[in-house]
Amino acid sequence: MQVFIVLVCIWSLIETPWEVSPGDGMAHIAALLLAKCLLFAIGAAAYFGAPYARSVFAFLCGASLLAVASALPFEYAISHELFTLSLIECLCKVALVVSYTVWYVKNH
Repeated sequence: MQVFIVLVCIWSLIETPWEVSPGDGMAHIAALLLAKCLLFAIGAAAYFGAPYARSVFAFLCGASLLAVASALPFEYAISHELFTLSLIECLCKVALVVSYTVWYVKNH
């Protein structure tokens, strides 16, 4: 599971340039940076085994997965590049949720 936590966090960094456009205001950029910082903080806590952090991180990835996956057909119609980025994000998060489920079943 730790590998997938790192993978989700790294992919979040990789896709950041595509999430920011020149027309974005400071509020949008601040919200994006805050969201990234929260993701990394919870990811770090989950990586190092803080109580409940893995559950919270898996929940965030699962919720994000539902939001991103539902938009994939629209992204494909608009931009194949954005579709590919979102598809990779979905695959990383699916792998994390599956690994969390396996980890949870083994430990509880």
